[in-house]
Amino acid sequence: MQTWLLHIGERLPIDEGARCYRYGYLARELASRGHNVLRWAPTFSHFDKKHRFQSDHRVEIASRYSIQFVHSTGYERNISLKRAWVYQSLGRRIRTMMTHESRPDLIVAAVPSPEWAAAAVDYGRANDVPVVLDVRDLWPDVFLNAVPRFARRAGELAVQPYRRLTQRICRDADALVGVSQGYLDWALRQADRGRGSQDGVVPIGFEPEKVAPEILAEHRRQLHEQGIDLSSTTCFFSGSLERSYDLKTLLLAAERLRSRGYGQLQFVICGDGSSRQALEQHARRLNLTNVFFLGWVDAAMLQVVTSISQIGICAYAADATQGLPNKPFEYMAGRLANVSSLRGELAELLERHQCGVTYEAGSPDSLAKVLGQLLESPDRLDALRRRGYETWKRHFHTQSIYPKFVSRLELLASARQLAA
Repeated sequence: MQTWLLHIGERLPIDEGARCYRYGYLARELASRGHNVLRWAPTFSHFDKKHRFQSDHRVEIASRYSIQFVHSTGYERNISLKRAWVYQSLGRRIRTMMTHESRPDLIVAAVPSPEWAAAAVDYGRANDVPVVLDVRDLWPDVFLNAVPRFARRAGELAVQPYRRLTQRICRDADALVGVSQGYLDWALRQADRGRGSQDGVVPIGFEPEKVAPEILAEHRRQLHEQGIDLSSTTCFFSGSLERSYDLKTLLLAAERLRSRGYGQLQFVICGDGSSRQALEQHARRLNLTNVFFLGWVDAAMLQVVTSISQIGICAYAADATQGLPNKPFEYMAGRLANVSSLRGELAELLERHQCGVTYEAGSPDSLAKVLGQLLESPDRLDALRRRGYETWKRHFHTQSIYPKFVSRLELLASARQLAA
């Protein structure tokens, strides 16, 4: 089976220090079953804000697995007109490049971006190729969250072209997949139909990278040199320092905990983004010497920070649209207790499996209270950590997800071939 995978925003195997993500897991599983995978990606890295190549380029990653890079200009801000323009340009470019490739048997296309998903759906309908639409983010809803309340009506009008495009691709796709039930339900509403036999939920999942012991030891030494106590109780945050996350609340909670005698509790923050400088300045103003900003780090350093931590913080803004993001499962795999501000699906999952606690988004007092209670109840903290790991291993390890997903894709492609 020849399969195309279209996603515009993941780190890739050629990116320095990058670990595997959803389409990397999917590509590996497809290739391991003897299928040929062509993965499409922009030359411009969404995370690093720089170009991997200066023109269209193809790289062979492994036997049966290649990446076709599509060139465009770049952008600096995640929420900007320039980014929208770049995605439109990429949409036009990939349509042209598709016509020069051999016809695939199946296409999996992610949202974002709607432009690439539309290119996939239109190609599929024109060439009798089944297309699976994988909803990773709620576009254009995520953009509306960045608009002040007084301007929401104008914002809704501005995103109407995106809204209509998203509705069309959801209607025209052969199957809809969401990373959570809420995301699938959203896609079905866009399509204005009920759930079909080919639709389903496929969580992102996680699998720790294999890292040499000597590299891990070197990273531990680096943490120690930065003043991090490898034996102290540590809260870990990993993610993009952008508006969908709320690290200011975390800093204020750290200040409150210090005033209550919990100054020994460490906070290690891994990630980069437009808010990083302001957050570091705020931490300095509060004299939070127990808060450490490491910036963007590689997979090995993430493993080391996880290994010295006990609590993973999912610090999302009150208006964040995420349902079941990948971060909680990374924490679970590292035997961390989840402390999260997300309501809805993640809060229900943490409660159902008793592997984490939810605090009120935007409330430093709520977060400080939750963390204080865990520090005062080490047996409870240990139980949350243990149950989180068990939950990940049973339900959210990549081997519990992607073999089933590929089997579903094989059935879809086979059904189309039989029908032809």
